[in-house]
Amino acid sequence: MFLIYGVTILCAGVRSILTKQNGRINGSASLFNFTRAFSAFVLFGILALISGFQIHCPTLLYGVAYGILFFGSCFCGFRAMQRGPLGITSSLVTFSLVIPCVIGAVFLEEKIGLFDIIGFVLVAVAIVMMNKKKRATSHHGTSSYHEEVKKAENEPKFKKGWWIYVLGTIVCDGLHATIKTLHQTSYPSLYRFEFMCVGMLVGSVAFLFLMYKNRRIIKERGKERGIKCAVYGVIAGIANGAYNYLVLYLAGTESAMALFPIVSVATIAIGLLSGWLIFKERLHKMQIVGVLIAAVAIFFIKI
Repeated sequence: MFLIYGVTILCAGVRSILTKQNGRINGSASLFNFTRAFSAFVLFGILALISGFQIHCPTLLYGVAYGILFFGSCFCGFRAMQRGPLGITSSLVTFSLVIPCVIGAVFLEEKIGLFDIIGFVLVAVAIVMMNKKKRATSHHGTSSYHEEVKKAENEPKFKKGWWIYVLGTIVCDGLHATIKTLHQTSYPSLYRFEFMCVGMLVGSVAFLFLMYKNRRIIKERGKERGIKCAVYGVIAGIANGAYNYLVLYLAGTESAMALFPIVSVATIAIGLLSGWLIFKERLHKMQIVGVLIAAVAIFFIKI
């Protein structure tokens, strides 16, 4: 189980690194996300055919809902970061983990112990501290999803519509995590490839329309940049597909109260550490303490 958690977090780290790299070259968000979703669809389509694709109507419905929410999460998340401070936006969005945890506790009757509560409180503290950013005085060490996000990071005011996109991201993130849990609770160890295949197909179609809408911007950014963006998207898509499949697997074996806080704080921590090691981003004291608190929180949750 710890090995599966480790691989899951590693896949999240690869996805984070390539997302940052796409931002550094100012690649198209719609092109990147389309290739990310489509490569995952191809991967799971092949795996589903090899294992014997089964048409299962409830799984198809779960998959369609997941794909729509996946698109909504990416779209709203990017819009939110364009309109407000990156640190505050990232912190708020990460608290979408509350939704599957509450649903697991209320509707799936998952037991919550004292150590779980302590761990969950520490998760909240760690998220805030790891997303804490100093106001940039230069471009050194700055890395974000796009140039617009770089501007938003130092923007002292909140632009119109920020809170709507933040709320949209939280709801979409929380619900698509919940769908994974509900699917695997209803059909343990079944139809995983079919679920992911359908979800990524729906996401691919949605991003294809968005990419068509933004075709002029993509063309203006040049062929070379577009190719790099697509390559990053393909590799990130495979990593993201593996990440989501493993989370789907864990959703059938772990409680939501344990799974989603651990994955959330570990993903943020691996993103910070990869930024420090690969992109030479500076980690200040608050972020380092946040990473350490995250490790303690995981220990309490897994006791």
